[in-house]
Amino acid sequence: EEEIVSIMNYCGLRYAQVYNDFNIQNTIRVYRIDDVLPQKLSDGLILLDSKTPQIGGSAQRFNWKILEDCNDLSRAFVAGGISEDNIFEIARYKPYGVDLVSSIETYPGKKDHSKMKNFMENLRRIK
Repeated sequence: EEEIVSIMNYCGLRYAQVYNDFNIQNTIRVYRIDDVLPQKLSDGLILLDSKTPQIGGSAQRFNWKILEDCNDLSRAFVAGGISEDNIFEIARYKPYGVDLVSSIETYPGKKDHSKMKNFMENLRRIK
C-alpha cells in the first residue's frame, strides 16, 4: 500500500487501478468477470473486465447481460472487447465509463488514429 501511495504522490495521480482490496483512497478496484458479478463490490470506482489468462488488453468481453443485475453502474468502468462497433450496446447499461485498449490499436502499444476517431464519433452520437 505504501508503495502505491508513494507512486501516486510522485506522479501526481488522483487514482490508481488495483486488482486487490487495499486501504487506499482513490482506487479503481478491478474485478475480473467470468459468468457472474461478485456478490459484493467495493465502495468507490470499480472496473469490470473479462477474466482471461492475461490481465488486460485481451479484447475479449464478458457477457454484458449480467450488467442488468448490477444496481449501480454509475461508478463502474466496463472493459473487455469494447470497440467502435459495440459502444452503442454497452452504453445502454449506462456505465460511468469504458476502458478500451486493444480495439483501437494497430498493434500492441500503437494507437490507430482512425479507430479512435470512429470510436469518439460513435460515442458522441449516444444520447
